[in-house]
Amino acid sequence: MSLLLRTLPLRPTRFLSATAISISNATNFFVVPKRTNPLPGTRRTFSSSPVAAASGDVVVKPVPSPPSVLRWVSRTELCGELSVNDVGKRVHLCGWVALHRVHGGLTFLNLRDHTGIVQV
Repeated sequence: MSLLLRTLPLRPTRFLSATAISISNATNFFVVPKRTNPLPGTRRTFSSSPVAAASGDVVVKPVPSPPSVLRWVSRTELCGELSVNDVGKRVHLCGWVALHRVHGGLTFLNLRDHTGIVQV
């Protein structure tokens, strides 16, 4: 970030410290170039040989599809809405880890979403 401050300022930044400028508002201060290649997995090879130019045989490797295990998992319950009736059932929860601790070889974590907290 400090390299960008030294090389590409669009406004005077003498009153701003490096910690005051976050990545989210960096576009207010800098011009960020966009990627010009719409397909990042493809490459072009240029040759000055007339044989390579005349052959027209271009080998394009297809991009492998991701394995089927990579899929979006939807939640089945909310953290704050679990009850005694859900004990022993398999549920899918989404949220963030609010607390993580290891106690006596066991790992405990508190999972939180907008409805509440669950200890796993």
